Amino acid sequence: MLSQITTLKNIFSLPIQAIIDADFMAARKSLEYIREFGFEPGPGKNGEEACFGKLKETSFSYTTTGESGETERRVVKIPTLSLVPLPLLHVDYADFDFSVKVIDSNQQQDKNTLNATLTPVSGDSQNNKNTPHLDANINVKMKVVQSDIPAGLSNLLALMGSNTQNSAIGKFSHQDHLIKLKKDKYVETEFTLLDFKGQPVKNALVKVEFEENCGVLIACNRKRWCSGNAMLTNDEGKIRYIVAYSGNENDKPGTVRTLKFSTEDEVTVIQKLYVE
Repeated sequence: MLSQITTLKNIFSLPIQAIIDADFMAARKSLEYIREFGFEPGPGKNGEEACFGKLKETSFSYTTTGESGETERRVVKIPTLSLVPLPLLHVDYADFDFSVKVIDSNQQQDKNTLNATLTPVSGDSQNNKNTPHLDANINVKMKVVQSDIPAGLSNLLALMGSNTQNSAIGKFSHQDHLIKLKKDKYVETEFTLLDFKGQPVKNALVKVEFEENCGVLIACNRKRWCSGNAMLTNDEGKIRYIVAYSGNENDKPGTVRTLKFSTEDEVTVIQKLYVE
């Protein structure tokens, strides 16, 4: 337990130091908040704390109609830090009301040093002679307010606002949108998977779906490509495949079959098969 007798300097300086420490801790917590919500952990060096890494993003997708009339799935990516309020707080003012009693002056150590004790704010000292402890002897009024956004953080938020993306997830570029099928014949074709910037997407899983037992057979890389299974795009973002038709007694000339290709990001395209 701290002594009730201390120097007058400590009585006045320690509360001020506490306010400075509180502002420092608030700033540190704000920095930790920005790091947690705004950035992915970066690689640390020599056991040091990891630095700021890649910007965290919140994304969602929606479906719309493209310029050609086809259904297009788009994705919106927004920096996560721009979606949450920032706890930038500081002590606006602090009002200390002391009740101090000087009890001694130590001339040997420092003639400017006074020993003092904190005394109750209210009540007569005669009524407190038998009281073994001190009541509230420092009254504190403190106001905490939202800080102004620092210039660097303001620039970061402005950059985040301009970094919001609204673009198509990707698309298929087919060599043949319509394939004509003949019994016991096959057609070699391919498609390229492109990202929203128009660049090929390699090593992406693409699933095919079509009606089973309809006479349509698909092969890729010398393997049968069954409905519901997925294949990987090559380094050029392409998948080359063969479509064969063994015939179906219910099919007539002009019958249209479809192949549905889709990715994990729900990029979808329909390829039509026309029975001659």
